Amino acid sequence: MFLLIFAGQTNMSSVLCWFLIILSQHTSWQEHVHFEVDQLMEAHASDPTVSITDALSNLSLHDWEHSLPTLDKCLHEAMRLTFNGINVRRNVGEDIYVDGHRIRQGDYLMYLTADAHLDPELYPDPSVFNPDRCTVKSSERGLLAWGTGAIHKYD
Repeated sequence: MFLLIFAGQTNMSSVLCWFLIILSQHTSWQEHVHFEVDQLMEAHASDPTVSITDALSNLSLHDWEHSLPTLDKCLHEAMRLTFNGINVRRNVGEDIYVDGHRIRQGDYLMYLTADAHLDPELYPDPSVFNPDRCTVKSSERGLLAWGTGAIHKYD
């Protein structure tokens, strides 16, 4: 249980390394991300008397969520390509039936996220980095990078 506290740090450091590698291979996306970051910095960290760390720590949640849409799309697509492992969950609730199979309380289940992340029906050319694909197709089995969830929809 104690290791779960550090799971996000372990996972995200790996994803961020792959994100930088993937972005370096797709310069047009890299330029869009740099432009957004530059715009954010100009708007909120241009005062030379305030450190960049302080300026960024004072950003509102709204600014973080709405100022970097391209970065967000690229990060989600990088997670889709790199977060392909096995999720293990235990049924802690009542017995349930899935596709005609009884899952008892206490049973463990395993799911290979690549079954969703690399499914050509959900993601045409699934091995291709294409952050815009998130606007094209939605599904209940979309991005499972953190173990569950629907595909992220972008406005």
